[in-house]
Amino acid sequence: MSSIAMIVPAKSEVKRSERPHWKHQTDALRFLESHPHAVLNMAMGTGKSRVFVERAIQLGASRILILCPKSVVSVWAEQLAMWTHGDVTQSAGNVIQAFSSDGLPVYLFNDGTSENKADALAWILRFQQKFVVVVNYDSVYRKRFGLSIMCAGFQLIGLDEIHRIKMPGGKASRFVQ
Repeated sequence: MSSIAMIVPAKSEVKRSERPHWKHQTDALRFLESHPHAVLNMAMGTGKSRVFVERAIQLGASRILILCPKSVVSVWAEQLAMWTHGDVTQSAGNVIQAFSSDGLPVYLFNDGTSENKADALAWILRFQQKFVVVVNYDSVYRKRFGLSIMCAGFQLIGLDEIHRIKMPGGKASRFVQ
């Protein structure tokens, strides 16, 4: 298994935004209250990530999975820090990087093989009750890692840039179904 470095606190340059919601964000949060399985069809830069993070907080979700393209995995650390309280902490593991927002560890699976990611997730499941995992679409359907994801007991799943799994016959699309 690849090493997972100890998480060392560090002050973040990204602070929680206190900006008021835009009307469409308030509408989206209200919509999600009555539609537990929904797609937010909002343009880039209109605050989908904020809506997702705030809905997760409202629900009190303790195990959250975010699937996204590989190029977007690292962006989620900033998004989570921006829309939650607290500072960001970082580790230097070669499979994952860990951050913490509101005391909830966030594991970014950006590098490494799917086998290494499965080992890292097993470690997280053994030692953490509450966490966020951010992983790319192309890793999640791999045999052992995909099975680990399905057995992890995620309470909330976010699909970022969902157009990346638009082909019904594609491996990632079939896994998400």
